[in-house]
Amino acid sequence: MKKLQAKVVLWSDGSYLREYGVFGGSYLIQITDLDGNPLISPESGEAMPTEIINNVAGHDTYGSWNVTGEIHAVLLGLYTLVELEKICEIKELILRFDYEGIEHWIAGKEWGRKRPIAKLYYNTAAAFLLAHNTEFIWTKGHSGIEEHDRVDALAYEAAHAFVKQSNIKPDYMQVDASSIKKKDEIPQKPFEETIFKSDIELPFNYAGINGGKC
Repeated sequence: MKKLQAKVVLWSDGSYLREYGVFGGSYLIQITDLDGNPLISPESGEAMPTEIINNVAGHDTYGSWNVTGEIHAVLLGLYTLVELEKICEIKELILRFDYEGIEHWIAGKEWGRKRPIAKLYYNTAAAFLLAHNTEFIWTKGHSGIEEHDRVDALAYEAAHAFVKQSNIKPDYMQVDASSIKKKDEIPQKPFEETIFKSDIELPFNYAGINGGKC
């Protein structure tokens, strides 16, 4: 059976609660046919959902604050797209974001990839994004764009929900801007413990996006 051809827009944003050392991230995936209409299931003949939304939160072991949240949101979104491609062929892929590293760390021309979070992002996502000729669109934060405002709010809520669920005290990780860059001073947590909520089974290293490599 021929796969449905889809246009996908992935919105992402991150949040950070400095007094707790906790990040939050959220993504919104919009899925339509190439004309912008809902995909029609070949089995039921009914319109398929046009949105998938999810979030992630945890301890910021990368020391990159809200950037940690946005990167994890993008990676979680891409893992979802790997699953989506079992039934759809993604012909157009657009990333909408407010942190420029989402684009520049893939291109590698403007920015280097020295930060641990940059290496995680590039090594995990580059092959998938480049294979799909991804279009990158920077979106100014808090500019009244509905989709971005939604992921912004959900990233913030995810971080707070993680704090409440984990019963973290406000002084758990009060680290100033100079020492936050020193990775050996940051309390380490296994990555699998950072996932707060997901509707899919998520391998701790996002295996499947780039051949299981991280």
